[in-house]
Amino acid sequence: MKVKLDDERIIDVRWIRHKKERRKKPVIDTECVIKAIVDESMKGEDKYLPVPLGSGCTYQSPEDQYVRAIGRKISLTRAVKSFGIKEDRRKIWKTYFENCKC
Repeated sequence: MKVKLDDERIIDVRWIRHKKERRKKPVIDTECVIKAIVDESMKGEDKYLPVPLGSGCTYQSPEDQYVRAIGRKISLTRAVKSFGIKEDRRKIWKTYFENCKC
């Protein structure tokens, strides 16, 4: 998901699912990574800054049922905490709810 912030920066928000086994039961952990896009004309990882601006993870309990929307919201909440400007956080959440399929 691409988000254009007020200061003309463009960031990319992505979620990665990690399938693991905990207490002999399969679980899915969700990681949200926020990276700044330096050059959109480039391909692959070259268009991003080398260090992510924020990241957050959710860890599924073996007793819980996996719910994609909840994992994404919690991991995004944890990733956005590093943003100091409230308007940036608001813009990220607005874009998320406009584009989410939940």
